[in-house]
Amino acid sequence: QVKLSVMANNNNENKNVNLDEGEDIDDSLYSRQRYVWGDKAMRKMQNSNVFMSGCGSIGVEIAKNVCLAGVAKLTLHDSKNASFFDLSGQFYLSEKHIGQGRLDPTADKIDELNPYTKVSKSTEDIYGDDFDLSFFDEYTCVVLTEAPLKASIRINEYCRSKGIAFILGDLNGALVSTFVDFGDKFQVLDRNGEQVKQVLVDHITNETPAVVHCLENVRHEMETGYHIEFYELPEDEEDGKKSWKECNEKLFRIKELSPFTFSLYHPKENDDDEDEQERPLNGEEFVKYNKGTGMAIEKKVPFTLKFKSLAESLEEPELIMADLCKFDYPGQLHLFNRALYEYRERHEGNLPELWNYDQAKEVIDIATEINEKAKHVDEIKVDVFTKLAVTSRGGLAPLAAFMGGLVGQEVLKSITGKFTPTKQWLYVDGLEVLPEGSEKSDFDHAAFHPTEDRYDSLRVCVGQNTVDAIGKLRLFMVGAGAIGCEMFKNFAMLGVASKGGEIKVTDNDLIERSNLNRQFLFRSKHIGEPKSTSAKEATLEMNPNLNITTFLDKVGGQTEDKYNDAFYSDLDLIVNALDNVEARKYMDNRAVTNQKFLLESGTLGPKGHIQVVIPYESESYGSSNDPPEKDVPYCTLKSFPSNINHCIVWSRDLLFEDLLVLRPSDLKRFTEDKDIKEKIKSPDKDLWQAISKVAFMIDNQPKSYSDCISLARILFEEHFRNSALTLLNKFPLDHKMKDGSLFWSSPKRPPTPLTFDSSDTVMMNFIKYFSILYGQIWGIKPDITEDSDYISVLDNVDVPEFVIDNNVNIAVDEDDEKAKEKEEEISEDKQEEFRSCVEQYFTGDSITSTITPHEFEKDVDENHHIDFITAAANLRARLYKIKEETRIEVKRIAGRITPAIATTTSAVSGLVSLELIKIAQKAKFENYKSCFLNLGIAFITLSEPGVARKREITKDITCTIWDRFDVKKAYTLQDLIRYFRLKMGLQVTGIVYQGQMIYVSSMPQHKDRLPQPMKNLLKRKPGTKYADLVVSFTDENDKKVDNPPVTRFYFRRRKNNKNRK
Repeated sequence: QVKLSVMANNNNENKNVNLDEGEDIDDSLYSRQRYVWGDKAMRKMQNSNVFMSGCGSIGVEIAKNVCLAGVAKLTLHDSKNASFFDLSGQFYLSEKHIGQGRLDPTADKIDELNPYTKVSKSTEDIYGDDFDLSFFDEYTCVVLTEAPLKASIRINEYCRSKGIAFILGDLNGALVSTFVDFGDKFQVLDRNGEQVKQVLVDHITNETPAVVHCLENVRHEMETGYHIEFYELPEDEEDGKKSWKECNEKLFRIKELSPFTFSLYHPKENDDDEDEQERPLNGEEFVKYNKGTGMAIEKKVPFTLKFKSLAESLEEPELIMADLCKFDYPGQLHLFNRALYEYRERHEGNLPELWNYDQAKEVIDIATEINEKAKHVDEIKVDVFTKLAVTSRGGLAPLAAFMGGLVGQEVLKSITGKFTPTKQWLYVDGLEVLPEGSEKSDFDHAAFHPTEDRYDSLRVCVGQNTVDAIGKLRLFMVGAGAIGCEMFKNFAMLGVASKGGEIKVTDNDLIERSNLNRQFLFRSKHIGEPKSTSAKEATLEMNPNLNITTFLDKVGGQTEDKYNDAFYSDLDLIVNALDNVEARKYMDNRAVTNQKFLLESGTLGPKGHIQVVIPYESESYGSSNDPPEKDVPYCTLKSFPSNINHCIVWSRDLLFEDLLVLRPSDLKRFTEDKDIKEKIKSPDKDLWQAISKVAFMIDNQPKSYSDCISLARILFEEHFRNSALTLLNKFPLDHKMKDGSLFWSSPKRPPTPLTFDSSDTVMMNFIKYFSILYGQIWGIKPDITEDSDYISVLDNVDVPEFVIDNNVNIAVDEDDEKAKEKEEEISEDKQEEFRSCVEQYFTGDSITSTITPHEFEKDVDENHHIDFITAAANLRARLYKIKEETRIEVKRIAGRITPAIATTTSAVSGLVSLELIKIAQKAKFENYKSCFLNLGIAFITLSEPGVARKREITKDITCTIWDRFDVKKAYTLQDLIRYFRLKMGLQVTGIVYQGQMIYVSSMPQHKDRLPQPMKNLLKRKPGTKYADLVVSFTDENDKKVDNPPVTRFYFRRRKNNKNRK
């Protein structure tokens, strides 16, 4: 097999990477990112050349994220020496680099991140007045950080003239900013990167504009300005009227009217012309719509954006609102940034000295001059300007991480045309962590001056007390994957647990190659090693002073004995770095139960969220839930698929899982069960199902690889021809429902039986991959590889003649449980046949002990699991005339892969770490920020956490999620019930402990439990001080109390009290 070798750097042995011929994207590395950007965008990255100037804290974050994404070439530019101020943000520098150039150690580390990215170095004097700007001609995008304004304007104008994207990024103390300019005519190919929306049409109205109503009030999830094309609209005709079929495969622009309806317009001739007259579709020209047919599919239509130059945008900025608590801040921060640029121009490039109020006043005076002409704000916020000016030489690493993620995303947008760019200025501040008061006399400034250590840049912003408090933090982080790696890096920069504190982290996963694309602490040498221990080692290289303890456990009910309340009592906070909702909810519950801070975050492609959970004050993660994903009804999967997702799930769950996992697993279980001969003599319903599956395996035990091919051919006939014939016999194309409507109307699609064709690639793939997988179960290896050899075997397969069963039961809808049960029923004749088959097998001498069931694994291409599921799913789609799908997309859906990219992870972890500083400072509630962001459309919303809602238990008792009922003066069950009745006026109706029902008031036999000690009923373990109970109540009006708090029952010794009643 021919291999292609990608050489990016002869000095790095890891740069030699082999790809199969014909491939140009390494799916084993990029699989999670690939689902965000798509192959076209990925190929553009692989032909791009990015220039990034400035190897400070924000520059290294941008470079990291761009390199991980897989651009072809990345040039890092820098001419500064490292100082102590770099060390609290520049994670590839350490004390040994002080006084040396920043470029070499940074570029060498960035070069390790991706074998497909060639990293180069530059020390050119690009900011000199006489510098030849044609130097930039080879680059796709130019990013400047720590750059002087006049030179930036000059470079920006040149880039605009050459069609080169230009981005500025800066961090000054507690303010981070970016400016984006992609030129006069930048084409956006996909505004949001979302999966194409598809909705079934119920009907379209005969009005102007025509209005589309979605089938069964299913949400269309599209917005005004989206474009769609119609398919399968009805062909009904009428004299003088148009048929709706004329609209098939034609483009329309929509206006959202409701979540279930939208109106139709002809597309604009010039989509960039906002003044162009709208042209509604005249529905009056069409026949009355025959309900229940047709679908609308979103069509991604490119559009053009025009950007202002840096010089023009300084005067007339387009500002993005990020903080909902600071509506008037964007203009203020832009004015401050302009004044700071001007101050540097007047002072040889220097920023104001630390905590120098005279120089801060000069910045304010400059801002006043600028504002008199530009009118950016009505009144300057002097206190804000002062705080930002006196700390501008410092820098908050969390803000660098955030902006490094956002700017990295903008770089990739400029290359690919995918997603909507930032337009054009974005400012985010961390003012809440700066000391209160803006006057010199407001606090002791001695604690805010540098001491020549790695925390200087942080210290000058937040003070020594906060630095010490961060160092003493004791936290538990769950997860050491993408977010976990970024958080570890931020912990190292902030010095978390470096002064007596402790970071405890657990992750039960091992490192895989696909992790390396975004979990940047790991390298190829770490593959197969535990994430938590490898992340610890990499973090200590950044900052050896951290105290880190690692675990390899999955946190949940099964490990609650280890991670118990005593474990959490020693903590200040919990950090979630998880990738699933179930685990998040569990940790949220543990945080609330133990009344601890929780920093919760997560990502999904370019989207991310940050939630701060504050004891006693805020709502928790579990306080609000997304609507649960609706399961696909069994009948839809079995007989009535309407989209490719249904076909893929059928292929994975009802074909792969049944034939290659469950059936061989049952045979293996039977083989290993010494008592199986006795059990099958009187089986229950579940065992009958297992017997039927085992009988299938026994009847189809192959003796050769040819037998596997023969079975594959018979299964093809069964699933892609006979099943369709059975369905059409039961429900002919003209079959009508009781109300007279056609049975075969949307969303039901009639099948068209397939005929096997050995020249069809998909059909042959089904045969090949099933044969390989089925053979592996029995330990049989393929002995042929050529299509001609397969065809020779297939030509001799005796395919059983199909006989229609007129008595077959088919479930039609999800409520038709009786039909579903009848589908699964096994007739008496069949039962006897199956039992006889199994009995004969287990009493004979042909028992096979080498049964190896498959376990579905999506990320190992060599196992052919996805290959088989792809072939089966596309044949299923073809059976129902549904558009077939690519292997990569089948892998995403079948593998339930969550799309992920490094840029979002970086941005999210940065904002989480900013909140960690506030926890160390014991900040006020109003200073905390939760966030939702979508880097794909440059949407960032910072807001105060939601307040914990109070709910009424009785008219005298209210509580929040943080409250619990502590019961310390009860011994027996009767004591506990009496306590609630006398103290709170509540009648106990039930008690549950660890999922076990302890007491139900309506059960007479439970009255015998009333005098029993609670320690006996709860089976108290030695050393246990209390038990958390779920107690249900009714109030004085005999009304059920909704969601009462947890009851914490403290075990106590019974006092010898003769007068006790």
